[in-house]
Amino acid sequence: MIVAFLAHIEQDRGNGASTRTVRLPAIKAFMRYIEHKVPSALEQIGRVHAIPTKRHAQKLIRHLTMEEVCAILNAPDLATRSGVRDRAMMHLCFAGSLRVSELVGVLTENLSLRHGASVTVRGKGRKERCLPLWKDTAEPSELAERARRSPRTGALRQCTGRADDPCRL
Repeated sequence: MIVAFLAHIEQDRGNGASTRTVRLPAIKAFMRYIEHKVPSALEQIGRVHAIPTKRHAQKLIRHLTMEEVCAILNAPDLATRSGVRDRAMMHLCFAGSLRVSELVGVLTENLSLRHGASVTVRGKGRKERCLPLWKDTAEPSELAERARRSPRTGALRQCTGRADDPCRL
């Protein structure tokens, strides 16, 4: 029945092998849960686990050239506070290869803008890593100003603009 469902996904619904490949691990994960709840179905569950994934051609991931990176970094309007913040965020993303979850979790207390500027980032699985920053990223900017004024707030979070907001410049 599961093999028929996977064939239905590809043939009748017109999805590709990649969609089938995504559905199969979800089914297998559910079967791992069922193993403990219904021990009498272990033989059938073993057959489900034996269903192979289907190979498919994967698209190559194209990387940005340095000119494209510079164009993105220079896009924000530096005459506005949000433009300065956006540029600082993009510099951190490019310099440290940060995920969005890592970027929004950066605290100003984790920024070291002195000799050999760096930032400590907490990533997936709560793993921490210390990343050196590009010279352009570490220059006096919104990051440095926020680190100086409020070391415990999120470095790049959106300010409310209220007078009592600790991240307000």
